[in-house]
Amino acid sequence: MTIYSDIASAILGVLPDFTIGGSGWTDTRTTGDGVTSAVSTANHSVTAYIIRDKVDKFAQALAGTPTPDAPFLVFAQLSTNIQVNDLLTNTTDSSIKFRVKGPLSTDLGMMIGEVELQR
Repeated sequence: MTIYSDIASAILGVLPDFTIGGSGWTDTRTTGDGVTSAVSTANHSVTAYIIRDKVDKFAQALAGTPTPDAPFLVFAQLSTNIQVNDLLTNTTDSSIKFRVKGPLSTDLGMMIGEVELQR
């Protein structure tokens, strides 16, 4: 056991209390470019935790009406099969969808990356 696995165990253990949409996600991955290889889509289930990065960041949706508009972060175990451009759809409420935006980091013994809410 290292300090990093201790940190990951502690964080991943409490994240379910703060997540958006719980921990069950269907990961949709599109491969192929349609030119040199056919485009195909594959789905698989993943356990991941999505939280808002900055809870105090707001944007103006309508004049005088602030709405939350902050980046979201995804956390998962190192063995989770997630990569850039994957679409994560909540298994309970399929209207909750997030796109993995950038490279996933493996700092602190877990995967961490930015995701974008798909509206």
